[in-house]
Amino acid sequence: MLLFLGAAFASRTLAQQPAVPPPAAESLGQSIPAANPDANGIYHFGRGVVPPRLSHRVRPEFPKEARKRGINGFVVVRLIVDADGHVRDARVAKSAAENYTGKGPRKAALAFDQKALEAVNQYQFVPATFHGRSVPVEFNVDVTFRYGY
Repeated sequence: MLLFLGAAFASRTLAQQPAVPPPAAESLGQSIPAANPDANGIYHFGRGVVPPRLSHRVRPEFPKEARKRGINGFVVVRLIVDADGHVRDARVAKSAAENYTGKGPRKAALAFDQKALEAVNQYQFVPATFHGRSVPVEFNVDVTFRYGY
């Protein structure tokens, strides 16, 4: 019966859906999106911004230190893609080392951060647009390292 109800609701058109305003971002623990552009001239997703498309990806090198220890890594890199599609101001927003407590594994995991930055700085994008014009945008890129793959 539950599947039937789900299918029935899924088939309703948007015009049939009740008009319920979404909860305020603050009530969900989220920040309000920045105005486009922000004070630094950087645009943010939403509000008419079409995101950039990755056109060239560089596979990050797996760090030797991490391979010796048999550990994996996950790094979040915050970056700006400029109006020409080039990466600039890439920085680690979440380090792979945050997932390790031992001194040896944590030190080895820090190498993931450097390798992620080296790779992401070589990415190329088709630029983001706002009203048909190329604009710089800031966003996060996730880089995953898996040992043995």
